[in-house]
Amino acid sequence: GFQLLIDFSSAFYSGLCTSVLEEIGDECKGVGRWSIAIDNSKHTCTTAVNSINSANSTGMIYNSGSRQGERQKLFCRDLNYGLSMHGLIENSDLLLPIDLALCA
Repeated sequence: GFQLLIDFSSAFYSGLCTSVLEEIGDECKGVGRWSIAIDNSKHTCTTAVNSINSANSTGMIYNSGSRQGERQKLFCRDLNYGLSMHGLIENSDLLLPIDLALCA
C-alpha cells in the first residue's frame, strides 16, 4: 500500500496529494492508500474570531479594511481546508488528521 504524510496547513500540498491519490487509485486499484494529514498551523478558528472581536471592541469601524481582510482570510482558509479534506477523504482508504497546535 501507499502511505502519504501531508502538510495540511498548505492548500498547495494537500491539493497535490489529492491528485497523487487520484493517480494511485487509477493506476493501482487493489492497493491501500493511507493518508496522514498534519496541520501545524497555530492560527485556529478560535484565535481568528477572538482577534476580530477584539478589533471590534477597540472601536474599529465595522466595515474597515483590516477586519474585512481578516474575515476574508478566515473564510478562504476554512474553504480550502474543507475542499482539501473532501478530496483526501474521497481518494484515501484511511485518513488520519493530526492537529499539532492542539498537541502543544
